[in-house]
Amino acid sequence: MFSTRSRILFIISIFITQFILSSCDAARPTRTSSNGSTSSSIYNYDDSSSSGSLLNGSSSDDDDDEDDDDISASLSIPDGASHCDWSDDDTDNFQMGGAHFADDEITATSGAYTLCQHESSDTTVYFQIKNPIGDEQICLIPTYHSGSNSTYLGEPRCFYASRSDKIYTVTLYKNRTGFSNYAVTGVMMMRDKSYFYTSPYPTNYKIFSVDAYLYCANYLAAYGSDAYCTAFAAAGHYVYHQF
Repeated sequence: MFSTRSRILFIISIFITQFILSSCDAARPTRTSSNGSTSSSIYNYDDSSSSGSLLNGSSSDDDDDEDDDDISASLSIPDGASHCDWSDDDTDNFQMGGAHFADDEITATSGAYTLCQHESSDTTVYFQIKNPIGDEQICLIPTYHSGSNSTYLGEPRCFYASRSDKIYTVTLYKNRTGFSNYAVTGVMMMRDKSYFYTSPYPTNYKIFSVDAYLYCANYLAAYGSDAYCTAFAAAGHYVYHQF
């Protein structure tokens, strides 16, 4: 059972989150979760709903993409990413297929990508995408998974992946209270874009996918109910990647 104080705080958080969910489409370099829970509740993701599927087959920080118009002739592989396989021609040898990253958000091969973790730092990852996305940012949220369950470890890191011939370096944050000692073993990835979701989310307006995910995880941690997470997973507006 929850104490009166806990219920009041959570009700306040719901009002704050509802305001966030109905906010405008402003581009946000960094997305911060307001979650302060130390609960070890786990977000259960349905792999069949994820748009990620296996395919055959000088760096910049995520906030710095000033040289997007200066397309280099060869791929520059960052230090710490040489152990990964990258696409030299921007077309072949991508690691995974991600329908959510395709223009139609349906065709997995069109949304192909490679995500690789640093050899010695679990919070540094490298990302290359086949289909450049310039109108929305891509947000990466670090996770820890066990079996078919995962829980997020920190706030989203968002960036414009507007080139296919570039490997983006992204520093992840493990700043969720009570989870800093967990290893990053997966990444939840989403366009910073709004969609309609089914109930129990509000159904009369669109909600940013990042906000929808964080809300479902926080609701699960507070109440032990996966109702929001089930609706989030069913919509499929994400790619979940396990290392």
